[in-house]
Amino acid sequence: MVSKTIVQNNVKKCGFKSLVENLPFANRLILISIIPLSIFVKIVQYNFLPSKYFFDSGRILRLMSNRGVNAISFSGDAFNNSALLFKNINFFNLTILLEWSILIAFITDIFLLYYFLRNKINSKFELIVTYSFLGLLNLYVFNLSKEIIQFVIFTFICLVIKNERIKMQMKYALICIMLILESVFFRTYYVLMAALFISISIIFYVSFKSDRKTGFSKISFLVIIALIGIYIFLIICEYLMPEEYQELLQVRNHMTLGRIGDDSAQTLILNLIPDNGNKLLFIVNYFINFVRILFPVELIVKGVYYWIFIGFQLLCTYCLFKKLKYYKILSVKEKMCLCLILAYYVTGVFFEPDFGSFVRHEAATAPIWFALVNGIREF
Repeated sequence: MVSKTIVQNNVKKCGFKSLVENLPFANRLILISIIPLSIFVKIVQYNFLPSKYFFDSGRILRLMSNRGVNAISFSGDAFNNSALLFKNINFFNLTILLEWSILIAFITDIFLLYYFLRNKINSKFELIVTYSFLGLLNLYVFNLSKEIIQFVIFTFICLVIKNERIKMQMKYALICIMLILESVFFRTYYVLMAALFISISIIFYVSFKSDRKTGFSKISFLVIIALIGIYIFLIICEYLMPEEYQELLQVRNHMTLGRIGDDSAQTLILNLIPDNGNKLLFIVNYFINFVRILFPVELIVKGVYYWIFIGFQLLCTYCLFKKLKYYKILSVKEKMCLCLILAYYVTGVFFEPDFGSFVRHEAATAPIWFALVNGIREF
C-alpha cells in the first residue's frame, strides 16, 4: 500500500513535467513567451501610441467614476454597461488604465497558458497565426475595453462548441442566446450575427451535402447566394421594419462621412459608389467593401505602421479560404467555428466604419480562431 501511494505521488509530480515535454516546440515557445510578449506590448502601448488608441478605454474609466452609471441599459449602450460591469468588479480599486491593462492581461495570460498546455500547435503557420492574434489581443483587447467582454463571450461560445455533452441543436441555441445577450447589453448588431450564423450554417449544410468539391465555382456560387440573400433581407426589412431599413442603408455614411479628415480616422471604409438608398447599389457597395476588408491593400500608402494590419488581415483571409476549400473534411465543431467567423465578417461589413475597428473587433474573436486554426481539441 505504501509503495503504491509513493508511485501515485511520483506520477502526480511528473505529470506537469511530462505534459510540457510532450508538447511540440511551438507550444513550449508560446508558453515561455506569453507573459514577456504582454509586457513588451504594454510598454509600447503606453509609451509610444497616440491618445486616440485610449479613447474608448478613457471614456469607460470616466463613466466608472460617474455616479449616474448605476443602472443597466437594455438598448445596447455599450459604454454605460461596460463601465457598470467594470465598476462592480473593481475589487482592487484600480484608478488608471495601465493598472487595468496589467491586471486583465495577467488574468487572460493565465488562461492562455492553460489553453496552450492542452492544445497543440502542429505547424509553423499555426504558430504565426497564434502570435499574430496574441499581439493584437494585448494591444486592443486586454484593456479596460468592450473588446475584453467580447473576448470572454467568444470564449464561452468556444467552450459550448467543444463540449461533447451538449447536443448539436442545443449548441446552436446557446450560441445564439449569448450573441443576442451581447446585442442587448453591448453591441446591438450582434443579433444580426446570430441570425447570420444560423443562416450560413444552413446554406453550407445544404450546399455541401452532396458535393465533395469546394473549388472556386462553389465559393463563387455561395457568394452569389449570399448577395441574393442580403437583397431579400433588405426587401423584407423595407416592408416590415422601414425605420431600421433606412438606418441600415445609411449606417456606413452616418458613421464615416462626419469623420473625413479627422486624424483618428485614417482607415475609413467609405462607399466608392453613391447609392442614394438604392438597394442594388447598396449590394454592389457591400460586395466591394467586403473584398476591401478581405484584402486591405489600399492601406499600403497610409504608412509602414498599417502594414502590420494588412499582413494580419491577409493572414486571416488566407485561413478563411483554406478552411472553405477543405470544408467537407472539417469536423462538425470546426464547421461551426467557420460559420461563426463568416457571420462576424458579413455583419462587420455592414457596421464597421474603418479597417482599424474591424481588426480590433476581429481580435476579440480569437478563441474561435484558435479553435478553427489549431483544430478542435480538448480544453
